Amino acid sequence: MIRIVNKEEKQPVTKKKMYHNLDIFVEARDFYHTHEEYRSEQIAVLDEKDELLYMLAWEPNIITYPRLSKDVILNLYVSEFWDYEIDSPRMDFEYISDIESFVFEQVEEYSVQASKVILKYFPDKKIYFLDERARWFFDDRVIIGDVSEEIKKSSLSVGSEMIYSIHFGHYVLKKEIANSINLMSSLYWLSSAINYGEMNPDKVFYVIKSPIASSGLVKFISFLLYFAAVAYEKKDKNVIPVLDTAIAGDENQFNNGIYNDVWGMFFEPVSEYSLEEVYNSKNVVVGQEGKMGANPYLMYVEYHSNIGPLMKKYLKLNRDIDSYCENVRDGLDIPNGAKILGVVGRGTDFNNPGVAALHTLPLDPKGIVDKARAIYKSGGYDYIFLATEDQEVFDTFMKSDLASVTKHIEQKRYSIDANKELLHNKYLEENESGKRDGYEEAKVYISILEMLRRCNGIVASTDCGAVDYAMAMTDNELEDLYIHGHDTNKFLMNK
Repeated sequence: MIRIVNKEEKQPVTKKKMYHNLDIFVEARDFYHTHEEYRSEQIAVLDEKDELLYMLAWEPNIITYPRLSKDVILNLYVSEFWDYEIDSPRMDFEYISDIESFVFEQVEEYSVQASKVILKYFPDKKIYFLDERARWFFDDRVIIGDVSEEIKKSSLSVGSEMIYSIHFGHYVLKKEIANSINLMSSLYWLSSAINYGEMNPDKVFYVIKSPIASSGLVKFISFLLYFAAVAYEKKDKNVIPVLDTAIAGDENQFNNGIYNDVWGMFFEPVSEYSLEEVYNSKNVVVGQEGKMGANPYLMYVEYHSNIGPLMKKYLKLNRDIDSYCENVRDGLDIPNGAKILGVVGRGTDFNNPGVAALHTLPLDPKGIVDKARAIYKSGGYDYIFLATEDQEVFDTFMKSDLASVTKHIEQKRYSIDANKELLHNKYLEENESGKRDGYEEAKVYISILEMLRRCNGIVASTDCGAVDYAMAMTDNELEDLYIHGHDTNKFLMNK
């Protein structure tokens, strides 16, 4: 983003000068784009008398994302928007289309460009600027100066900060408050296409490159399918989503430090086109999904989409994983037609304060055994299928009177004491030392999820990815559903 510099921040030496014009931000953008060595330098903007009018400075688009507490902050890098135009292809007006008036707090590159787009394509909408410097860029179609509280309440208030939080995201979705980068992302997220080759000249591919980082399996499935669904729903843009999770530097628990396409390791593509074909095609838009703090459309799915229908529609195991899961199920030796109660004991990551802040503490091992026993007996079940990486939960079950009817799949299990730090960090350390094979462990976990979806009832110590998957992918009408600390109606709505 290019900002007008406050006088107290003016550099003592100026190496570049430009003359003020209505497109000065675009002119400065192009200069900074082609002269990377000047990006730490300010540009002096002169008037027609060669007198200094103001200074411009470029800064990278880094969104500050406080998470869980004031002490946990992530910096999310967002598109720099080097090539936007007033008539860029595939501009998306959906977010701004039903907003009648906008109140911009500050004059800067993105607030000016967004306002120009609104003036051109929606001339009946009202634009207000609180910043008097807007007079340098706009005529009387823009109202400049203080506005009444009534106007503020009925308008989208647009700031210029680079910050994102769950709380702020709700305001963006309600179209009450947003930042100028939110408007730019909503307008231009599909505009910048790359020509990789001559294939498919009549199609536009949207490559979803989202880092997995510390996300668990079901979490990253959810986000990637959300993003694919958003692209598919833009029918007027004729966009075909493609998942590419081979991202250099993305240290996650699945790829063993080798930056393969993690999605392709386990699942079929979400469209009929392979990555090889896409990267030889003429129109390829590379997404910014890891930066959902900027794009209102991706915020929307984070808060409002139910994962069940998306999983049912787009998620399919690849041939190797499907065959592996079938063999594991056969090894459980459960007769066809048997009535099975799935029991999920959430793993030990709740012992970490950061994770505990987001989830209800699970029912203790004895409590989950007692609950499973009661439902097993009252529901007339034949078997229990136990899914847990918590060693204490597993041991308590296998020492109980339910042991003889309890089936399980062998997996790595953890004790509470072993998980006082983030489990993700432990995974990475074990990957590096060769003590752990992330791909093999994920295969086992998927086989457990696939077994859970075939159960006739579910008992869970609290919410977790395994429960989300079972609820989303089940083919059965569940006879019993208990999730400790939660209203089960919410989970049924996600089917």
